[in-house]
Amino acid sequence: MKNKTPHRSVKFISNSLSLILFSLAVNTYAGVNITPVSNTITTGNSFTIEVLATSMPSVDSASLQFSFDPTVVRVDSVDKGSSAFCDLVVRDIDNTTGTIGGIFALAHQPDGSAVCTAPTGNFTAFTITMTAIGIGESALVLDQTATGFGWTSPDNPGVVIIGTDPVAANVSVTELDTDGDGIVDSMDNCINHSNNSATDPQRDTDSDLIGNRCDPDFNNDGVVNFIDLGSLKAVWIQADANHDLNGDGVVNFIDMGILKSFWTQAPGPSGTIQ
Repeated sequence: MKNKTPHRSVKFISNSLSLILFSLAVNTYAGVNITPVSNTITTGNSFTIEVLATSMPSVDSASLQFSFDPTVVRVDSVDKGSSAFCDLVVRDIDNTTGTIGGIFALAHQPDGSAVCTAPTGNFTAFTITMTAIGIGESALVLDQTATGFGWTSPDNPGVVIIGTDPVAANVSVTELDTDGDGIVDSMDNCINHSNNSATDPQRDTDSDLIGNRCDPDFNNDGVVNFIDLGSLKAVWIQADANHDLNGDGVVNFIDMGILKSFWTQAPGPSGTIQ
């Protein structure tokens, strides 16, 4: 079975996040957005969270505290936004407690020296790459109640007041169904090939927990070889259930093709074998 882990880019952020934006102007307003409000990811897939910010004055620096459910998702990396701050410092990523201790992005150093041109308007403050590792749902809440300080120099701070209303989203992690037959992999006796039929949705005529469609190992020695080929030829053009791999009622060239596709390989894989 090939484990495909496509990368997705989505725009939302996990629960209990507070974002502090520092501006060069006094008592100005900055906003933070989350989109989409819901998203579904399958286990093993990675995705990117974008923290989106809006500020009318230029934003000098930003910091956040981030938490997540470590049984559902894992943080892989934290990176600066493509059009945001020039310098990014990550204190700690803890995938045991489900927290990132602190993320700081700077356009100016504490002594007032410029790192780069501070971003303005709408921009991506941070990106966080995560992987779905467990099945479940997590409420994703952005708590915007925060006040911060920035500077053009140590003696010239500015103040930004973040919105007072929390923004909520939701992520659902579901189990992978590799062959798209409606049976999740952990319950599928033939993970990579649909083994369904109208009369027998999980055909396993020899009861070895591997579905017929991926089980041309007729003698159950763990590998498909000349012994299995001889066994199939012995019932050629007959109605033999164990050798009828595709369930069309007769052993023929279709079954021979399936056997050849497994040549010198193990049968399966099957999610029902523990």
